[in-house]
Amino acid sequence: MNKPQITKAILLKDVQEIDTVKWVQARLADGKYLEQSDIDGVAGAKTISALREFKEELLLAYPEAIGAGTIDALEKLSPKSSNSQEYIPQITKAILLKDVSDPKIITWVQSKLANGGYLAPSDVDGIVGAKTIGALRQFKEESYLAYPEALGGSTIEALDELMPKHEISEQKQGLELPISGNAGTKTGKSRTLPIVGLIYENEMIVPNSNITWGEMTRGFTRLPMATNQFGSEEQIVKNMIATAKAFGKVRQKFGSPIRITSAYRPPNLRIGASRSQHKYARALDISPMNGNYQGLLNAVKAVPEIKGIGIAGPHKGFWHMDIRPIARRITFGY
Repeated sequence: MNKPQITKAILLKDVQEIDTVKWVQARLADGKYLEQSDIDGVAGAKTISALREFKEELLLAYPEAIGAGTIDALEKLSPKSSNSQEYIPQITKAILLKDVSDPKIITWVQSKLANGGYLAPSDVDGIVGAKTIGALRQFKEESYLAYPEALGGSTIEALDELMPKHEISEQKQGLELPISGNAGTKTGKSRTLPIVGLIYENEMIVPNSNITWGEMTRGFTRLPMATNQFGSEEQIVKNMIATAKAFGKVRQKFGSPIRITSAYRPPNLRIGASRSQHKYARALDISPMNGNYQGLLNAVKAVPEIKGIGIAGPHKGFWHMDIRPIARRITFGY
């Protein structure tokens, strides 16, 4: 099935083309929001609910509608293939954006910047002006990409991953988890959790992961909570372990202590987005204790298990990393 060409947003229930509905269902199935057996070309309650869940997780507007931005986001639920219909500019040599003459490339760059909140949708016009160059510069500076007014392969890749901005939640309160000198030892408060049994506050979640159960649960004040929406206690613990393993790889690559500013958030807490990856225990907000934000971002990007990266940086005091179950990485600002 080819990628649908949607020029104007439309409610999924109003889509008449069976192939379009099937394509949406197939992508939702790739992301485990639907089963393969649900791909039937009918936009019923189950499909609409799956689309809503997907869009709420990514903070995409109009949760029951599909438009160009939703189609682009859905496409990232499946791996890239050689016969994909997705248009991505092929840049073999870096070039200043002002020197790009192909309106299709300019429009693509502008649409990605608009999707990430750096440009207004009305500014997507295929013409390189001061506003577009300023938006590209801001995006590249926030992402620690060199040559802020130029396009190259790494910039195209970063733009292709860009999603709508998220809101900052706990970071506004300046919350920080204390660093314990006993980290890595079976000391501190203890609790019994599914799968892992008896654990201690200062005990590493996984050996050499450099994150303790106390850091993940804010000193055992945020224990796994079972809900239909976010999973059983067992699943939350499994997610904590998987997140800890990914963080351990980041810590190993970074080679310096990292502060956890936000970890698991039980759904009963009114913090952050309603479908935040933190509520699945699949996300961490992290800060370099040595102040090397660029180095930490590079380490996060180097771990393939990390599928969601929040570009906040030194002005906001953290980077976001998550292991959401999608095939292709996304990034977003704040």
